[in-house]
Amino acid sequence: MRRVGSLLLVGLAFGGCGTRALPATTSEVPDCDTRVVEGNLCPGAPPVVCAGTCAVEPDCAATLEVPSPAEVDRLRAAPRGACARLGDGDYPALSIENVSLYGAGEARVRLRGLEVNSTERVRIRGVLVGAQGVSVRGTGEVLLQGVRVLGATGTSVHATPTVRLALDRVTIENGGGFGLMRECSTGAALVEVTLAHVRVVNTRGAGLLLCDAATSLRGVLVDRTLAKDFVHGRAIDLQGGTLSATATLLSNGAEAGLLASGGVATLGPRFYVDGHQPGVVLGKASQAWLNEFAIKGARGAGLVVGPSGRAVVSKGSIDAVALVAVPSGVGGVAEVGDCIEAAGGAHVDVGPDVFLSGCARRPAVLDTANTGRFLAGLRAPDPAHPVVLQGDEPTSLVLAPDLAIEKRPRAAALPILATP
Repeated sequence: MRRVGSLLLVGLAFGGCGTRALPATTSEVPDCDTRVVEGNLCPGAPPVVCAGTCAVEPDCAATLEVPSPAEVDRLRAAPRGACARLGDGDYPALSIENVSLYGAGEARVRLRGLEVNSTERVRIRGVLVGAQGVSVRGTGEVLLQGVRVLGATGTSVHATPTVRLALDRVTIENGGGFGLMRECSTGAALVEVTLAHVRVVNTRGAGLLLCDAATSLRGVLVDRTLAKDFVHGRAIDLQGGTLSATATLLSNGAEAGLLASGGVATLGPRFYVDGHQPGVVLGKASQAWLNEFAIKGARGAGLVVGPSGRAVVSKGSIDAVALVAVPSGVGGVAEVGDCIEAAGGAHVDVGPDVFLSGCARRPAVLDTANTGRFLAGLRAPDPAHPVVLQGDEPTSLVLAPDLAIEKRPRAAALPILATP
C-alpha cells in the first residue's frame, strides 16, 4: 500500500443544498427498502433500522435458518450461493465463502467480525459488525446493505483489489484505523467500489483510502477523521484510479478533505468540504473537475494544485480560509491561508462562476509557469491583499481583465503548501 506523508511548505451563507451550501443531516431511515430523500436533506444516512427481518433475495441457491448464535455451526453446511438468515444475538467472528447473510438489523444481530471470500455475488444485510471489522476478498461482488461497523480496532472495512464492493446505507463509526481501505492493484483493470448513503464517522488515518479503483460516492458523509501513524486524518486519500463524488460532505478532519497523490476525480454536483487542513489537494499527476461545490473553513488553503496537477473548477465557492503555521525551509515557520494555490507547472482553469471570500492571506497564489485561466470572482476584494502571480518567466495564464495582481519574482515568492 502506498502512503503519503504530511503536508509541508516549499519555498517558492450556508444553508440548504445549493451550490454554496452545506447540507443538513438526514432523518432516520425507517426500513431497508426506504430511499433517502435527497431534496433538502443532503449527504449521509444514519444506520438502517429494519422493520422486521430484511427480505432474502429470490435468487438464493438455498435458504438456511440460523436461529441463534448457539447454532452458528449450521453455516458450515451452507451450499455455494446459499442465503443464511441469522437469528437475534451476539455471534463470534464469522468467515464465509459465497454465502449471503441476512439479519434483522444492527440492534438485533451482532457479529464480532466478518471475513467474506467471494467469487460470485454475496450480500450482507441488516447486521452490526464489531471489533474485528469486515474483510472482503476474492473476484466476485460483495454488497453490504443496512450494515453498521462499530468500534473496529483496526481498519473497519478492508477490500482486496479484485473484489467488486458496494456499500448501501452503511455506517462506519469509531474505528481505530481506516474507515474503508481498498488495497492497491498491480493490474490494469479498475474494479468498482460504490458507496451510496454511507456515513464514515470518527475513524483514524483516513476515512476512505482508495487505490486503483473505479470509485463512486453518492450521499456520503465523512466526518471527524483523526490522525494515525503516517496518514494524518484525511477524509479521502486517493492513490490512483478514478473517483466520482456527488452529494458528498467531508467535514471536521485533522488534515486534507481530499488528498490525491494520483488518479482522476470528478467532484460534484453537491460536493462539500468543511473544516479541513487544507480542503482539496491535487498532487503529482492528479486531475480533478470540481463543479457545483463549496469549500468552507479550510485551514492553510482551500484548493492546492501541485506541479503536474490539473484542476478545472466551476460553479462553486471557497470561503473562510484560516491561517495556519507550518514548517518552511530549514527550521522556519510560515503562515499560509490562501483560497487557491497553484505550483509552477500546474494547469488551472477557474471559471467566472467561482467565488472566493474570506481568504486570510491571499485569494490565490499563482505561478507564471501555470497554464490555463483564472477568472474567479472575488467577494469584497481587499486592495492590500491582491492575487499573487509569482515567477520570472512570461506566463500563458489567462487572467480576468479587472483582477488586481501583485507580481513577485521567484526569489521573493510566497511559500505555498507542498503536494505529494
